[in-house]
Amino acid sequence: MAPGVTGLRNLGNTCYMNSILQVLSHLRKFRECFLNLDPSKTEQLFPRAANGKAPLSGRPASSSATELSSPRSDGAEACEREGLCLNGGTSLSRRLELIQNKEPSSKHISLCHELHTLFRVMWSGKWALVSPFAMLHSVWSLIPAFRGYDQQDAQEFLCELLHKVQQELESEGTTRRILIPFSQRKLTKQVLKVVNTIFHGQLLSQVTCVSCNYKSNTIEPFWDLSLEFPERYHCIEKGFVPLNQTECLLTEMLAKFTETEALEGRIYACDQCNSKRRKSNPKPLVLSEARKQLMIYRLPQVLRLHLKRFRWSGRNHREKIGVHVVFDQVFGSTAMTQS
Repeated sequence: MAPGVTGLRNLGNTCYMNSILQVLSHLRKFRECFLNLDPSKTEQLFPRAANGKAPLSGRPASSSATELSSPRSDGAEACEREGLCLNGGTSLSRRLELIQNKEPSSKHISLCHELHTLFRVMWSGKWALVSPFAMLHSVWSLIPAFRGYDQQDAQEFLCELLHKVQQELESEGTTRRILIPFSQRKLTKQVLKVVNTIFHGQLLSQVTCVSCNYKSNTIEPFWDLSLEFPERYHCIEKGFVPLNQTECLLTEMLAKFTETEALEGRIYACDQCNSKRRKSNPKPLVLSEARKQLMIYRLPQVLRLHLKRFRWSGRNHREKIGVHVVFDQVFGSTAMTQS
């Protein structure tokens, strides 16, 4: 079985968590940071096996309560008796499922430890499926807003997960710091740097004075971009979807994000228009009309795009925009970036 080709079982409306964990697992730099936590130096990262012994170094680390091993002649019956085999006529290698305990993988509840443990299992090449109970219950403990089996938003979960991971890695001088041994604190800083920078980009916010055409530029950080659908997707009669609105181009949504907008009224205090005015001058500031535009100043290593798939229909009624968003395999950002 190829490493990384491991599914995550839906434990009850947990697809929001599984999808994010799969994406993070397949970001090579992000994954390698957590895999590089050395199990020989971080003994607490790994649980005891069912027999009370530590897992062998060659085996995937997990909080495994159940393991489907390769059976002999009576192995299929054994699996069937225990009710552990997957349904269907899949090959034996595809029946391997690892079921985590509901207790966290380490003595202290830590999302960093759970990511490390889960990534090792997913990239061991030994498991077709994992039931990530330990990760789920750690999320419930550390991010209470996601407790229970309600449907949740994947984007919100990603933001909260990364925030909690950053807090764990930054917790100098606190009791959480003992989760990472002293010998690995240099590695901890490297992991924190990757977590902080892999999604970090910069926007250029440019305000243009209508009176003198002076442009004021400000650099702002971002970790994701929230994109709105073009206006035509917000003005659809009930039950009627024109053919040209059955799909939307991602480039069109990005163009909408970077389009110039007029600020309402004379509210902008232009530096150029007020350059001859002294600070001690009792006269009020000269306020002008202005235009504002956001452009991508520096792209992150991994660009996160949040699609705002809701529109208002009728009074206080919100519905989902279900059109397909089309994007190319190669992303051209020249029109939306500031050189």
